[in-house]
Amino acid sequence: MARSGAITPLVTTRKPPSLNAEPTSRKTKPLTGKDRSHLRAIGHSLDAVVHIGKTGISRGLLDEVARALEAHELIKVRLIRECPLEREVVAEQLSAGCGAEHIQTVGGVLLFYRARPKKPIIELPGAPPTPTKTGGKSKAKPQIHHAKKQHATSGKGRAAPRRPTNKGTRPSKSKGERAPARRRSE
Repeated sequence: MARSGAITPLVTTRKPPSLNAEPTSRKTKPLTGKDRSHLRAIGHSLDAVVHIGKTGISRGLLDEVARALEAHELIKVRLIRECPLEREVVAEQLSAGCGAEHIQTVGGVLLFYRARPKKPIIELPGAPPTPTKTGGKSKAKPQIHHAKKQHATSGKGRAAPRRPTNKGTRPSKSKGERAPARRRSE
């Protein structure tokens, strides 16, 4: 039952400027084999950040992939078994829709790369190094801040010591013999 005279406000969400317009072709140099190899090595330890299911590719999915590329530069996209599209079709549509470079497909996992226009995270091997504050070349290895699985540590960055196992501590039994009882130390 509608109330008379009640005005419901229209809720509009405002997209960032980069997502309002259709993606344009980026004027970047094509990736070399060495660049692709470097990106595949980095992407090996990444987890998929976008999953494509039975609804396929929509405008919302393209926006999400564009956001993920803006945040990470290098992302994995996983195709769920129920996805109606072929892997090659998905790779072409996402590349064209987001202005990203398709790097690799392994099974149902696609790897995409799009460099940030300002402050890139990943330095490619063939690219000139980014200038530092002093104006000299950066000799430090670039740090890539992607989510990786954390290992248990003892607090100082070293692996936690393993607990001893009981493997091989009991004497072997032959027919008719019993292993001697263990003594408890007090």
